[in-house]
Amino acid sequence: MKAIEFTAPSQIRLVDDMPKPAPDEGEVLVRVTHAGLCGGNVGPYTGSGQWADIDWPAPLGWQGHESLGVIVESRNPDWPVGTRVLAQDKAFNGFCEYFVAKNPSLN
Repeated sequence: MKAIEFTAPSQIRLVDDMPKPAPDEGEVLVRVTHAGLCGGNVGPYTGSGQWADIDWPAPLGWQGHESLGVIVESRNPDWPVGTRVLAQDKAFNGFCEYFVAKNPSLN
């Protein structure tokens, strides 16, 4: 699986050998189609302002927690495979190819 790693302020790299996560009971696996950088994470990304002093490198995929995607595996009867969703990864790793979500929203 691919993911973006924020290695230092304004520096990123692509990682292409990250394991794909698996959903637990009640969760879904989402294939990301779009991810956005949260306004609250601009400070860590630029190295200035609020939350600028984080430990580098940031966790793989971190900072992309406003993501759109398609459910590709479901362990939740309310969210079938193929549903397009707006979701927040339970580990805030939306800049990954796939992530696990607990409470997606319809898109």
